[in-house]
Amino acid sequence: MARSERFQEMVSRGLELGENRILAGMHSPLDVIGGRMLALAVSAANLNTYASDAQAAYVQAHQALQQLSGTNGASFAAFARSGTAATDRFADYTANKAAFMRRMTFGFGPIASTDAPPLVPKGAEILLQTRFPYLSADQRRVVLKTTEMPSGYPVMDDAEGWGRLNLFAAADGYGAFNGNVIVSMDASQGGLNAADVWRNDIAGAGKLTLQGTGTLTLSGNNRYTGGTQVSGGTLAAGSANAFGSGDVYVGSGGSVRIAAGAPVTISTRYTQLDNTTLELDIDGNGGGRLRVGGTLSVAGGTLHVKFVNGYAPKAGDTIALIDGAAGSAKFSTVTVDGFKATPVYTGTGVSVRLSAA
Repeated sequence: MARSERFQEMVSRGLELGENRILAGMHSPLDVIGGRMLALAVSAANLNTYASDAQAAYVQAHQALQQLSGTNGASFAAFARSGTAATDRFADYTANKAAFMRRMTFGFGPIASTDAPPLVPKGAEILLQTRFPYLSADQRRVVLKTTEMPSGYPVMDDAEGWGRLNLFAAADGYGAFNGNVIVSMDASQGGLNAADVWRNDIAGAGKLTLQGTGTLTLSGNNRYTGGTQVSGGTLAAGSANAFGSGDVYVGSGGSVRIAAGAPVTISTRYTQLDNTTLELDIDGNGGGRLRVGGTLSVAGGTLHVKFVNGYAPKAGDTIALIDGAAGSAKFSTVTVDGFKATPVYTGTGVSVRLSAA
């Protein structure tokens, strides 16, 4: 089981090792592709056969690494990715992704149909068990299915489906919500159960529902149309189109955080009930704002405003926060870090007037 906090870094290193065999003149690219497929199959078979031993070893390794690094379940993930380009060859996510995708095919183009149905091997979901501890085995299979490579590449169209698995893409979450997806996270378990990020551009007609107490950040250019519901935990928008193109509904106990560097757009309706929180991370350049194309309906809850990235407004300023079509909006509580706040509600949105704390 790969260390979940550095899953993509480790699978990137694995494909780099395979390419080294080619550069050393020991194998052909097709040999290495076949070796990758065999390695995935053998790894999955062993992890499934010796599941209890593998889990015990995983926990032991996790505890040892935390002890050596002086971290705990809450801080280890940040430590694992705290390196810079000077200290960590795999610190650059974009470079890792580009290199991984190149090494998946080594430049070979398709030689057969590219639209064969996805095929996930039996037992392959175990490969993502530590990466997504809060997803069920069936959900992890769907993640593999919606992120795998197209068909048609040399060697990779094996009968079981190992050749098309794309573990780098799978580690970024679902590629599509082809049905309704319910995610339940338990922050008390720490690590990725407490906070995770899905970077893929999520398509599909399904709906996402977040439950529990953890924080899930969506940072892709998402196009899913089934809507979004937050029944527990915190769903964070790390991109302008994080919530796709459907309605967003925040029920009692749920929280939404707007943390993108540009205004986040909800093209239809936004509904927020009482006993909820909307956090806006305002940067002064549009980041952190919320734009609702349909009805904006807020029936209580908390609006919490933070100023980030050096943005420093002053007392007396009025800050636009939410743009929304005619509807109803009234928060029970409005707080702004460092200021007293007076909310200003209009037929087209919400702003806040600052005064000295």
